Amino acid sequence: MLDLHPGSFRGPTYHYFLGLLASTGLRFLEAARLLREDADLDAGMLTIRETKFGKTRIVPLHPSTTLALRRYASKRQKRPPAYVTYAAYEDRI
Repeated sequence: MLDLHPGSFRGPTYHYFLGLLASTGLRFLEAARLLREDADLDAGMLTIRETKFGKTRIVPLHPSTTLALRRYASKRQKRPPAYVTYAAYEDRI
């Protein structure tokens, strides 16, 4: 996994983001716009809103991708409280 800085969360974010792109075939901006509510990890589905042609579509996830997203969510919840985030990005995956 990419380790940029001991206090940075960018390494895990890039790792899982690029893995999501590779495993789902999503376009970069489709993945970047995902919100936590768009990921139904119990059903193994992603809701992609406002795609290239302004439509919404459902993307099934491979079980290994679902597991990886669960790991990422767990890591995000365990990050140090001193970690500064911008409120606008708190709902992002």
